[in-house]
Amino acid sequence: MLMPLALALLAETAGGGPRLAVRPGPPDFDPQETICKYDRESGSRLTRRKVCRTAAQWEEERRIERGNLVRHQFNGAQ
Repeated sequence: MLMPLALALLAETAGGGPRLAVRPGPPDFDPQETICKYDRESGSRLTRRKVCRTAAQWEEERRIERGNLVRHQFNGAQ
Protein backbone atom coordinates (compact mmCIF):
# COMPACT_ATOMS: atom_id res chain seq x y z
CA MET A 1 0.00 0.00 0.00
CA LEU A 2 2.73 2.47 0.95
CA MET A 3 5.03 1.39 -1.88
CA PRO A 4 2.84 2.66 -4.78
CA LEU A 5 2.26 5.96 -2.97
CA ALA A 6 5.97 6.43 -2.30
CA LEU A 7 6.87 5.57 -5.90
CA ALA A 8 4.25 7.99 -7.22
CA LEU A 9 5.64 10.78 -5.03
CA LEU A 10 9.22 10.01 -6.07
CA ALA A 11 8.25 9.97 -9.73
CA GLU A 12 6.47 13.29 -9.33
CA THR A 13 9.44 14.98 -7.64
CA ALA A 14 12.08 13.42 -9.93
CA GLY A 15 10.89 15.04 -13.15
CA GLY A 16 12.30 18.32 -14.41
CA GLY A 17 12.83 21.51 -12.49
CA PRO A 18 10.71 23.06 -9.80
CA ARG A 19 7.01 23.15 -10.50
CA LEU A 20 4.30 24.91 -8.59
CA ALA A 21 1.60 22.40 -7.79
CA VAL A 22 -1.40 24.31 -6.55
CA ARG A 23 -4.38 22.33 -5.39
CA PRO A 24 -7.69 23.64 -6.59
CA GLY A 25 -9.24 25.53 -3.74
CA PRO A 26 -12.35 27.57 -3.25
CA PRO A 27 -13.46 29.74 -6.18
CA ASP A 28 -11.87 32.81 -4.59
CA PHE A 29 -8.45 31.08 -4.20
CA ASP A 30 -5.67 33.30 -5.55
CA PRO A 31 -2.22 31.62 -5.87
CA GLN A 32 -0.59 35.08 -5.94
CA GLU A 33 -2.17 36.21 -2.65
CA THR A 34 0.43 37.01 0.01
CA ILE A 35 -0.02 35.07 3.24
CA CYS A 36 2.01 35.84 6.35
CA LYS A 37 2.59 33.34 9.15
CA TYR A 38 4.55 33.58 12.36
CA ASP A 39 7.36 31.08 12.88
CA ARG A 40 8.85 30.45 16.32
CA GLU A 41 12.58 30.79 16.62
CA SER A 42 14.28 27.65 17.85
CA GLY A 43 15.35 27.85 21.48
CA SER A 44 13.07 30.70 22.46
CA ARG A 45 9.52 30.81 23.75
CA LEU A 46 9.06 34.48 22.95
CA THR A 47 10.90 35.24 19.72
CA ARG A 48 8.82 34.85 16.58
CA ARG A 49 9.59 35.90 13.04
CA LYS A 50 7.10 36.82 10.37
CA VAL A 51 7.34 34.81 7.13
CA CYS A 52 5.40 36.09 4.11
CA ARG A 53 4.98 34.08 0.90
CA THR A 54 2.42 33.66 -1.84
CA ALA A 55 -0.25 31.00 -1.51
CA ALA A 56 1.45 29.03 -4.31
CA GLN A 57 4.80 29.14 -2.45
CA TRP A 58 3.18 27.90 0.80
CA GLU A 59 1.51 25.07 -1.15
CA GLU A 60 4.81 24.12 -2.82
CA GLU A 61 6.59 24.07 0.56
CA ARG A 62 3.83 21.87 2.01
CA ARG A 63 4.11 19.46 -0.95
CA ILE A 64 7.90 19.21 -0.61
CA GLU A 65 7.74 18.65 3.16
CA ARG A 66 5.10 15.95 2.71
CA GLY A 67 7.27 14.21 0.06
CA ASN A 68 10.29 14.36 2.38
CA LEU A 69 8.24 12.86 5.21
CA VAL A 70 6.99 10.00 3.03
CA ARG A 71 10.51 9.41 1.67
CA HIS A 72 11.92 9.34 5.23
CA GLN A 73 9.23 6.91 6.40
CA PHE A 74 9.77 4.70 3.35
CA ASN A 75 13.58 4.60 3.65
CA GLY A 76 13.66 4.55 7.46
CA ALA A 77 15.72 6.71 9.75
CA GLN A 78 19.41 6.62 8.84
